[in-house]
Amino acid sequence: MIDPVGTAGPERVIRGGGWFGQARLVRAACRLASHPGNRVESLGFRLAAGGAESHPAGDEARDAPRKAGLLDQDDVGILMDALREQRAGDALLRRFGVGWAERLTLDQHGLCAEVAGFRLRWIPAGEFLMGAPEDEEEREGNEPQHPVRISRGFWLGETPVTQAQWLDVMGANPSHFRNGEDWPSRPVEQVSWDDCQGFLERLPDGLTWRLPTEAEWEYACRAGTTEARYGQLEDVAWFGVDSTMLVATKAPNPWGLYDMLGNVWEWCADHTEDWSAPPAGFAP
Repeated sequence: MIDPVGTAGPERVIRGGGWFGQARLVRAACRLASHPGNRVESLGFRLAAGGAESHPAGDEARDAPRKAGLLDQDDVGILMDALREQRAGDALLRRFGVGWAERLTLDQHGLCAEVAGFRLRWIPAGEFLMGAPEDEEEREGNEPQHPVRISRGFWLGETPVTQAQWLDVMGANPSHFRNGEDWPSRPVEQVSWDDCQGFLERLPDGLTWRLPTEAEWEYACRAGTTEARYGQLEDVAWFGVDSTMLVATKAPNPWGLYDMLGNVWEWCADHTEDWSAPPAGFAP
């Protein structure tokens, strides 16, 4: 399948497992769903921008990547070389449609952009096996393994959106776990899918802000790994605890993303879908 997006049912997909969850739920392939109006203290989200979901088709596509702040793989290679050689000035960033970035850096995990108080990681296009193999321990029946191609790279938040970030944009903090001095760095929760759309609409121009699709989320979570988790569970995820925890205090995955597993479940853009019988129109 190429850039699949679930379209069935009234519910929206949630991924990643939460702070109170059992270990069996804190896996890259685990998928649940929730009504888009639900607000619970274990459910948050992370930002996405660019990618196939933001990219126009047909005659508009030729000039769109740089006009819309999107990148193709050649652009990324040039930018990474420029950053290594410390020659990535403002003119070059504007040329490649990333003039929106307040800061662009390169580290051991890849390309990172900073904008409006958010850190975004560049997720390259690629292919992977979505879902869990039949012999994966605690595999559920709604996790059939199938090949997926992510046709365009995209930006994804380095962490779930925090309470401080939500407060800065929306002017109020809906979270349950907002006591103590460290609340600003805990993930925002008690936000519905619908609430997230309102948040996205208030973010600055220059990027097409959105939630990740379910396929993008799992692709980014795995970051080239093929096991149930991208590291030892206790090293990478907060789970089986009594509240949310500070973001980015467990180990990141190979692409520099924190808390993809545990801490809060994360809303995805998609409706639920039965990937054992994908809808018509998806190319295998």
